[in-house]
Amino acid sequence: MKVKNMRICVIGCRWFFDDIKDNKTIPFDEQIDMAGKNTGNLFIGEAVRSHLRRLYGDKIETIEHYSFPMTRAADGAEIAEKFDHIVMAASNMLNAGIDFGFLATFVEASGLPLSIFGLGAQAEHADDIFKISKGSKRLMDYAAANSPGVGVRGSFTAAILEHNGVKNIEIMGCPTGYINAGTGFQIEVPKSVDDIKRAAVSYKRDRNKYKTDDQLKDIQIDMLKLSMDKGFDLVAQADFAETWMGYHKVIDPRKLNNMATYFGMKDKKPDLEQYVLNHVHSYFTWEEWRTLMEQMDFAFGCRFHGNMMAMNAGVPALFMLHDTRTAELCETLRLPGLTIEEIEKSGGFNFEQFLEATDYGPFNANFDAACEKFDGFFRSHFD
Repeated sequence: MKVKNMRICVIGCRWFFDDIKDNKTIPFDEQIDMAGKNTGNLFIGEAVRSHLRRLYGDKIETIEHYSFPMTRAADGAEIAEKFDHIVMAASNMLNAGIDFGFLATFVEASGLPLSIFGLGAQAEHADDIFKISKGSKRLMDYAAANSPGVGVRGSFTAAILEHNGVKNIEIMGCPTGYINAGTGFQIEVPKSVDDIKRAAVSYKRDRNKYKTDDQLKDIQIDMLKLSMDKGFDLVAQADFAETWMGYHKVIDPRKLNNMATYFGMKDKKPDLEQYVLNHVHSYFTWEEWRTLMEQMDFAFGCRFHGNMMAMNAGVPALFMLHDTRTAELCETLRLPGLTIEEIEKSGGFNFEQFLEATDYGPFNANFDAACEKFDGFFRSHFD
């Protein structure tokens, strides 16, 4: 493919909604659906689009996003006429219970090159090797045969693909890890918790599947108590009650009760209500989320891309590793993290421990080389 007049069809994660005129008029339920039920997904699509623009600039004629319903309805011949390349901005999409046969049909009918960046498999433990569905296997086989390699998040996802017969793999982390490529980017960590005046917090209570989901509860209760005491800001991404109230800046009694029940704060609803109104946020635009992060001194919690948004704004973030997805991403990108087991063994949540574990030495030392490797792999799909 010649690098000129590039016409790119992006599937998977969409970018943020800054490009949608009057995006605030779109109903919340529709926006969260467009985000794949998690606003962090928008950061993945934003990163893929930004790398295309950064590396190819005015050579790009068009970049359009096709949602999953659009791929189901698309005509292969029309896609081949309209675009030159299909790019999948991937998240943790490789799971035993998901079948991407409809996407395989879409790309097969188009006959176009397919590049997958940042694909992740999700399981509880690193030895939970599973068989993927037939449709997803077709999609992986197509990408492997029609690109320089399938870009995966880490060693666990690579092992899953190899177990399923896909060999053309590149471990690359997540595209969000390279937003600041070529800028001499480095992270400086505060020396003391006394230096942290504002922090961004993230948590998750939208899944009850793994042992760590139960283990997280006590940790997250203590995290929220500290956040309420310190006035730290919570950015909600997928937990519906918090995300809805954080977006609307309105208290819904049923949603507040849902939150209060989980955190054992039914007797402290007035305090929780004030915290939600003043410190809970949810964003569908890059500008709003990024602007908030730039005001922070520190970030911590369970939401990988919430932490990544902070880190890319130059804010040191500590990642809580609660499944293979978060573990392999931090391993690949050399980001600091604590496992749930490590937190429990140390006696539970401790803010000082979180700061002590926030070592960006390996990340800083490796960043330029990692960006160069990523750019080489990314360019190999289009040059």
